[in-house]
Amino acid sequence: MKALLAAIGLAALLFTSAASAAVSDEEFQALKQMLEQALERIDELEQQSPPKTAAAEMVPAEQVAANTARLEKISWAERIKVKGDFRYRYQPEEAKGLLDDANQPINDTTRNRQRIRARLAVAADLGDNLEVGLGVATGGDDPVSSNQTLGGGGSSKDLKLDLAYADWGFAEGANLTLGKFKNHFVDVASGGFVWDSDWRPEGFDLRIERGIFYAAGLVTWLEADSNNGSSFSYTAQAGIQPRIGDTKLRLGAGYTHTKSKDELCYNSPSEGRGDACFGNTEVDGAGQVAGSGGMYAMDYSPVEVFAKADFSTALPVSVFADFVRNVDAKAISSGPSAGSKLDSAYLVGASVGKAKQRGDWAVKAYYQEKEADSMLGLLTDSDFAGGGTDSKGVVVKGKYMLTDNTYFQASYLSGERQDSNGYENGSAATANPYDVNVWQIDLQFKYK
Repeated sequence: MKALLAAIGLAALLFTSAASAAVSDEEFQALKQMLEQALERIDELEQQSPPKTAAAEMVPAEQVAANTARLEKISWAERIKVKGDFRYRYQPEEAKGLLDDANQPINDTTRNRQRIRARLAVAADLGDNLEVGLGVATGGDDPVSSNQTLGGGGSSKDLKLDLAYADWGFAEGANLTLGKFKNHFVDVASGGFVWDSDWRPEGFDLRIERGIFYAAGLVTWLEADSNNGSSFSYTAQAGIQPRIGDTKLRLGAGYTHTKSKDELCYNSPSEGRGDACFGNTEVDGAGQVAGSGGMYAMDYSPVEVFAKADFSTALPVSVFADFVRNVDAKAISSGPSAGSKLDSAYLVGASVGKAKQRGDWAVKAYYQEKEADSMLGLLTDSDFAGGGTDSKGVVVKGKYMLTDNTYFQASYLSGERQDSNGYENGSAATANPYDVNVWQIDLQFKYK
């Protein structure tokens, strides 16, 4: 530093003396003296500064290590994701056309319920494409509903384990999930036609998506304790999702097999008007159609084909359809449907609009019909016509985004329970359909 300053000073003096003959010897000597004084002052300052020690040299290294550790903690916090939602619902519903055991009309039943649903999930990114998650939700032990009806004088409400899983992306576009997780199968109507959106499979699933091709497989235990009659169900689904111009298509098919014949109903409804097998035909020990406490009359192996088209027009429009047939269905042995196979279900509908951001809106409507033994009633939509199968009718929904994460939705579910086997309404000798009409007024908040 000092040498550099001396060189600069000397060069300045030489330049000054050569460039200006008007500078006298006295002035030159004065400038030289000023430079010498400046260099002496620099020497004094350097002598006053303490020499650097080994400890002092280590301070930057220690600081780097401390900052690195801090950054790693921040990075770990960033790998924890918290998300969830809260929904407040007002739900009026009415059942019309109910009969007593003598086939005489009885008073129609109505009820209005205030209901909530709250869900919270935490997921940790462990690196190497591995995620572990845990979630809780309101509600009781109903496998297809997290709704909690308010009441009981403001009593405390139940929370249940909703999610507990490990998800591994073991290859590009391929994931394996173990535990209790969200259902990943395609539902073209997003209405719970085959599987209610609140159902959380327990077992493992495999998903593959490569270009326009997608496939998924699931093994889930409906009862995993062999002391209780261990039973599992498996599903495979595959399809393509090509684009043709501005139109996106989703085409696919699936197959499910559930061993259920001569098994007791897997779950009794916590509420609702359906029977213990959720619309599926049940029989007693003698193989005769029974109305309660019975067993499944057959296995459930529905084959499904579905299609959806999304048109990228100024106002987005979608049309969709779904068809299901249980290839293991058996003819009913007795009652009003004796000799018939109640093995088919279908859905057709359309939607207009796309509710994604503040101010967006969408309207969706579809018609569906589910014969009693077309699919396993336990897992299908719990809201339509009392839940389960053996029903038909129309669903209309309107949605408006209040903010990017908050929306208002009104739904009308106009359903008819078919009473195909005669044990839901009136005399067991005849089928007596009755109407179940439900309104759902929702305000929902999401966070993540």
